[in-house]
Amino acid sequence: MQAGQEELVLHRIPQIFHIKGQRDIRNPVGMFGETLEAEVRIVVAPSPVIMNIQLALKNAGLHGSELMYSPLASAEAVLSREDRENGAVVVDIGEQLTHLGIFLHGTLFHSAVIPIGGAHFTRDLEITKHLGGIAASERVKMRFGTVLPSHVPAEESVELEEEGRLVSRREIAEVLQARAAELLNHVLAEMGRTGLMHEIHGGVHLVGGGALLTHLPILAQTLLGRPRVVLGRIQGVAGLPQATGNPFFVNALGAVKALSRDMSEVRGKTDRGDGFLGRFKKLF
Repeated sequence: MQAGQEELVLHRIPQIFHIKGQRDIRNPVGMFGETLEAEVRIVVAPSPVIMNIQLALKNAGLHGSELMYSPLASAEAVLSREDRENGAVVVDIGEQLTHLGIFLHGTLFHSAVIPIGGAHFTRDLEITKHLGGIAASERVKMRFGTVLPSHVPAEESVELEEEGRLVSRREIAEVLQARAAELLNHVLAEMGRTGLMHEIHGGVHLVGGGALLTHLPILAQTLLGRPRVVLGRIQGVAGLPQATGNPFFVNALGAVKALSRDMSEVRGKTDRGDGFLGRFKKLF
């Protein structure tokens, strides 16, 4: 398979192999056979977007930087080896988009992009409740917002400092719950489409800045059902306590972990601690 003229290949991810007479082989190394076939997931991205990102990195002095697909970086940060083997889902809620990755047998088996992100929650609040602009709506969302109206007393209100008026906190929660339910139903549909629901034993991990919305894991558990739902926590990182407990930093630290591992494999030994890479490797 070739990418289109307006697309660039980011990753080629082998999923399963077939040798003549034997199918569904996870690791064919050392086996004998006349032919070897592979089922490969190819991750592509629009060429202009990639070129603009590379230009920005170059202008920042980062030459030769490789790009990594969001679900892969997230999985690197929050999933254990056992999670990826036993079946796990990463839901990365960004500003405009949500990226979903389903991992099984140690590899990315399915991915999807859902056109809903944290900014949609904020705009919903501003459009319906007129909280004084996008910035004010974002502050209200993060400080007073929840996706569970039942957790808010009916009489509780939020005072808008700029306008000097009160807004029902439960009504704010109802707006946020509606958008959260829409997003989670998309996630459920993608999981169902794969036919792998019964193989998700490593749980659903919510990451990204949008995952910080209060009570989102509880609502997700209710709507998604059996797989356990958790707020993704960065694993295998020391020295950054504020970052490791915050799903906002998952992508960045996951990419650094992957770079650290890949460089160690290439060199065949651990970096001694000199230079830029060495300083980052001390975190792991």
